[in-house]
Amino acid sequence: MSAPLADLHLRQLINVLRRRWKLIAVSCMIGAALAGAAALLIPPRYTAKAQVILATKRDSSAGSSMAAAGTHDEAAVETHVAMLVSEGHLRRVLEYFRAERSVLLTDLTEPESQFDVDVDALELENLKQNLRAFPDRRSRVIGITFTSTSPAVSAAVANRTADLHVAAIAERRAADRQETLNSLAERLPLAKAEVERTEAALQAYRVTHGFTEVNQPDEADQQLTDVNRQLALAYSDLASRQGRMKALHELQPSRDPLPILIDALNDSSLRSLYRAHQAGLRSGSMAAMSSPAQPTLQVASANPHDIRAIISESIAQSVSQLASETSTIEGRVRSLQQRLTTLQNASTHLRKSEIQVRELKREASSAIQVYDSVLQRQKEVLLEREGVPDVRVLFFAEKPELPSSTHPALFVLPAMLAAFLGAGFLAVVLDSLDDRLRGNRDVADWLGIPCIGIIPQLSSRHRQHPCRHLLQDPLSPYAAAVRSTVAIALELPSQRDTPKVFLVTSSVPGEGKMTLACSFAVCAAVLQRRVILIDLDCRRSAISRELGLKAVGRVHEAGQTPSESSIRSVPELDIDYLAAAAGSPFEPIAAIADGRLAELLRSLRGRYNCIIINGGPLLSSTPARLLAPMVDHLLFAIKWGTSRRPIAQNALQSLRCGGQQMGEFGVRVSAVITQANLKQHARYGFGDLGEGLLRVTTAR
Repeated sequence: MSAPLADLHLRQLINVLRRRWKLIAVSCMIGAALAGAAALLIPPRYTAKAQVILATKRDSSAGSSMAAAGTHDEAAVETHVAMLVSEGHLRRVLEYFRAERSVLLTDLTEPESQFDVDVDALELENLKQNLRAFPDRRSRVIGITFTSTSPAVSAAVANRTADLHVAAIAERRAADRQETLNSLAERLPLAKAEVERTEAALQAYRVTHGFTEVNQPDEADQQLTDVNRQLALAYSDLASRQGRMKALHELQPSRDPLPILIDALNDSSLRSLYRAHQAGLRSGSMAAMSSPAQPTLQVASANPHDIRAIISESIAQSVSQLASETSTIEGRVRSLQQRLTTLQNASTHLRKSEIQVRELKREASSAIQVYDSVLQRQKEVLLEREGVPDVRVLFFAEKPELPSSTHPALFVLPAMLAAFLGAGFLAVVLDSLDDRLRGNRDVADWLGIPCIGIIPQLSSRHRQHPCRHLLQDPLSPYAAAVRSTVAIALELPSQRDTPKVFLVTSSVPGEGKMTLACSFAVCAAVLQRRVILIDLDCRRSAISRELGLKAVGRVHEAGQTPSESSIRSVPELDIDYLAAAAGSPFEPIAAIADGRLAELLRSLRGRYNCIIINGGPLLSSTPARLLAPMVDHLLFAIKWGTSRRPIAQNALQSLRCGGQQMGEFGVRVSAVITQANLKQHARYGFGDLGEGLLRVTTAR
C-alpha cells in the first residue's frame, strides 16, 4: 500500500474494496448463509393479546356504559399493570396450569432433562420474559401479550392471565365489601347508643337548670341594654342638676347675686321682672313698667323693692325645687344600679347555661351525623352491584395465525451488510499491512527512486523465450513497455551516440532481473544501438535460456584474464554477449579488485554504445554492489506484487553502507517493475503506464 491507513482517501478506499472484491463477496455470501441457517433453526414465535378495561367510579357504582365521563386514572392503570406482571400473579398462572394438568406446560419450557436448574424457576423466568402488560394508548385499556413458539400457548397464557387477574380483583373486592359491612354492622349500634346518650344528657341539663328556651339569654341582654340606657340618662340629669346647684351656692355670697342667679336659673319670667325693676329704678315711675302681658305684676310692683322681694322669693323657690329634683334623680340612679346588678348576675348564669347547652347540642348533633353516615354507608354498600367489578376483560386473545417474530429472510440483508462492513474493514487492514511494491507511486514514496518502466507479465506460451517474442510481436504490450523503458534509460534522442553502461540488479533472486537485462539488450539493438550483454551472475546464469541459445561461451578459462576474445555474437538478435558458463571458476570480485573488469569495460566502451551488465542480487551478491561506481545507470528490478518494501529498502541501503552512495559517483539509479499483472495493476488506480498497457491489450 502506498500510504498509511490514517491517510486513506475515498478514492483509495474504493480501490481497496475493488481489489478485494472476492474477499468481500465471499464474506457476504457466508454471512447470508449463516444468517439464513440461523433464522431457519430458530422457530417462529407467536404473540397473542388480551385486553382488560378499568371501570371508573361511575361504572362500578351505577353500572353505566363504558363511555363514562371523566378522565382515566393513570395511577390506577399503572397499579394494575404492576399487578399483572408481578411475581405473585405469575405464580398463580403457573399453579393454574399445574392444577388443570394442561399440556400447555410442556410448551412453556424445554424438557427438564436439558437443564440443570429448577424447572419451576425456569417456567417462571419464561413468563417474566415473554409476558407483557402495558397501557393501550394512554387509555383505561390494558393490553396483555404473551409470546411463545405455539399459537395455542400464547393465547391460553394471555387469556388465563387476564382471567385470573379479574377474578383476583373481584375476590378482593367482595372480601373488602364483606369486611366493610361487618365493620359497619359493629359501628351502627354504638353510634345509635351515642346519639341516645347525648340527647338524654341535653334534656336532663335543661330540666335541672330550668333552661327551656334558647332565647332567654337574648331577653336578658335586651333588659340589660334598656337598664344601662336609663341609668345613663339618669346620670346625665343628676350631673346637670348637681352642677347647677353647685353654681348657685357659689354665687349667693356675691354683692348683687340677682343677675347671676337669674342667668344660672335660666328663667325668662325672672329675667323680665329684673329688667322692669332696673327700669323703675332709673325712671322712678311704675307706669313705665306696666305690661299688658303681666297684669298681676303691674299692681304689685308699685315699689321696686317689692319687685326685688318677689324676685328673691322666686329664686328661692327655684333653688328648692332644683334640690328636690336632684334628690329624686339620685334615688332613681340607686334603684337602676341595683336592678342592673341583679340583671348582670342573671345574665351571667344564663350565659353559662347557654354555653353548656350548646356544647351538649353539638355533641348530640355530631353523634347524629356519625350515626347517619354509618347508616348511609351501609345502605350504599348493600346497594352496590357485584356484577360490575373494578376491572373486567374487554377482549380475549385469539390464536395468532401469523408469527410475530421477524421473517428469516429479513436477517439475510443485515447479515450481508454486516459481513460487507467486516470484510471491507478487513480488506483495508490487509491492504495497510501489505508491504509489497506495485506501482510508480509505491517506488517513489517508499524507495525514493524514480520508476522508469512497468514490464507486463508474459503468458505461459511466451514466457520461455521473451526475447524472441519481443521481435516477433513488436506491437505487444510487453514490447511497448520494454521500448519505453529502454528509451527513457538511453535518454533518447538527446544522447543517441553516448556510450552507456547499465547494471541490472535486484534485491533477491527471482525478481526478473535476467529477463529484464536480455529484453533490454534486444530492444536497444532494435533501436540501432551496438549492444553487448555481460552476465556476471555466475551462480544463476540463465542467459542461454533467455536468449534461446543452445551453448554459451565462457568468459575465460580457469586462471585466465577476461578478454574481448571471449565475446560471442547472436546474429538473429543482433547483439553480442559475454557470459560465464555454469560452474565457471571465475570470480568477479577478483576481477574488480585487480582492475581487470574496469579495463574490460573501458575497452568495450570504444566498440559498443550500450553495455548491459547482469549483476547478482544486491543482498546476496557483493560484486553487484562493487560494480555500481563503474556504471552509468543502475536498473533496479522489482517484481510486481512480490518484492517487499523493507527488502528493497535494505538492498538500496547496502549501496550507501559501502560508501557508494547513490549519485556520489555519478550513478543514476532507477527502478523497473517486472512481471506486472496489468488487470490487477489497474485496480490500484495508480494512473501510470500500466493502465495504458492494459488498454493496448484490450484493444488487441
